[in-house]
Amino acid sequence: MHTLHAIDLTESTAMDSLWRPRLQSRGGHSTAGRAVSDFGLPEGGFSSPLGFYFAEAPHWSNGSPPFRIEFFERDELRRQTRLRDEPLADGTPAFRTAHARLKLPNGRARSGRSTLPLILEIDANVARIGVDSATWASVGETVLYAVAQHWRLIAIDRALDELSAWARADVQTKSGLVSAIRPRRAKELRARRSALQQMILDLPDFEGSLTNPRGHFASGRSVQLYRKLCAWLGLAPRRRELDERVEVVESIYDSLAESLNHSQSLAFQIVLELAIVALLLLDVGFYLYGAIS
Repeated sequence: MHTLHAIDLTESTAMDSLWRPRLQSRGGHSTAGRAVSDFGLPEGGFSSPLGFYFAEAPHWSNGSPPFRIEFFERDELRRQTRLRDEPLADGTPAFRTAHARLKLPNGRARSGRSTLPLILEIDANVARIGVDSATWASVGETVLYAVAQHWRLIAIDRALDELSAWARADVQTKSGLVSAIRPRRAKELRARRSALQQMILDLPDFEGSLTNPRGHFASGRSVQLYRKLCAWLGLAPRRRELDERVEVVESIYDSLAESLNHSQSLAFQIVLELAIVALLLLDVGFYLYGAIS
């Protein structure tokens, strides 16, 4: 099994047809080689409905993308985990990540030999999987879906961080009518509000497997494994937290947009009144000039 690299397709709307289920042609998660090569992506990979494109490491000729999935034999990953978990001289962990050892019942048997062992470590950009080739052939698609789900929620969290930071800075620095309606601020507010609305439109697709995993997997065994992975990764609580954050950020941006519209309307009224006063003064000036002449 080769190392997989992945790129986030949601960063460019031009790539929507590569991953959006409603826009993809028939054929599962695969995309047409011609369409993939048009965007500089390596052929032979596959897209996820969660907005990532995966391909083996040797196929990426333009450098390695930020997301990576590494495969190890289970014993090798255990040894590396122990080394990373050893504390530094000051007692802090040398490597901070989450890891678990999952055992999924294989069929209806209950004996130790009938379990499906899987070791998974994952952080914001890298996933390390300890599994043998035969096991991966049967559970790989489900595990990749869970990894992509984890990364997607982290990406949404990062986007909300950026939107929150901009809104907080805007609230703190905004002072006066001129500052409130400056063109650059209005343009940035519209762009970020549009990005937030697009994110909200995508949330049902990004969170659908957490609500109804049976609609995304063909077998009950895959559903069971996916639920175990989601429970260990804490995806359901994180999803609820993100939904609450989205509501708060949306209300803040709606308030900022309403304030901007009010300020622009007020500025238009002021300009109009000043124009009327200027015309009146000009008319009075012409009258006085004619009287004096």
